[in-house]
Amino acid sequence: MRIADGAGYNLTRVTMSPHTGTHADATWHFERDGRLPAELPLAAYLGRAHVVSVARERGGISPADLGGARLDGVERLLLHTRASDRADDEWREEFAHATVELVDWLADRGGLLLGLD
Repeated sequence: MRIADGAGYNLTRVTMSPHTGTHADATWHFERDGRLPAELPLAAYLGRAHVVSVARERGGISPADLGGARLDGVERLLLHTRASDRADDEWREEFAHATVELVDWLADRGGLLLGLD
């Protein structure tokens, strides 16, 4: 809607894929019978998160890369890598990613969510 077109206010719509900026669609994106994002409970995405900066620029991030951060009881872990320090128009084919070891390590400690930039 636009005031210039006679509406009482301007209204913007944003339409995007759940894949934009995230893999919130990971269960459906990577698994043939995975659940759609709309079928996933929101609880994992809501709440306090702990942010840890990781020096690794490429390759698999493991628990050893967390620099001894105190993560007891952390349900949501967000990892800041050097990817966030690059220009918005810079894309590298090789980048840091979570290893299965890291995912299992977090899940074994009650983790609900792992996010990477």
